[in-house]
Amino acid sequence: MKYEDPVEILKKIEEEKREERDLFVGLVIALVFFAVLFLLFMGCMKVLESRTNRELEKMSVNQTEEREPTYEDSAWIYAQEFVKRALKSPRSAKFEFGAVAKGSVKYLGNDTYSVDSYVDAENSFGASIRTYFSLKVQSREDGWYLVGDIDFSE
Repeated sequence: MKYEDPVEILKKIEEEKREERDLFVGLVIALVFFAVLFLLFMGCMKVLESRTNRELEKMSVNQTEEREPTYEDSAWIYAQEFVKRALKSPRSAKFEFGAVAKGSVKYLGNDTYSVDSYVDAENSFGASIRTYFSLKVQSREDGWYLVGDIDFSE
C-alpha cells in the first residue's frame, strides 16, 4: 500500500477549496450581473411606458383641440344612422373615414345637408359589399330628419 505525502494531501484539499470558492464567486458575479441587467430593462420599460402615455395624451389633446364639432359632423352622424337602418347587417357597417373633411357633407341651405359617401357592409349572404349612398338630412328644433329617400348604388 502506497501512502501519499500529507503535504500533498493538504495541497489537494486547498486546491479543491479554492476551486469551490472561485466557482461560488463566479456565480455571485453572474447573479449580480443579471440582476443589474434586469433592473436596467425594467427602468427602460418604465421610461418607454411613460413616454408612450405622454405621447398618447398629447395626441388626444391635439385631436380635441383641432376643431369644434360642426353641423356637418352632426349631419354625417345622423346620415350614418339612417343608412344603418336600411342595411341587412347594420352591425357590420364601416363608413368612409374622414367623410366630413373630404367634402362628402355639403350644406344646401335651410338647415339641410347633402351626404354622398359609401358604406362597407355585409349583404344577406355574409359577403362584405361597398355600397355608395346619397341622402339629405335636415336639422329641426326637435332633431334630425331624413329628407326624401336614400339612393343606394354599388
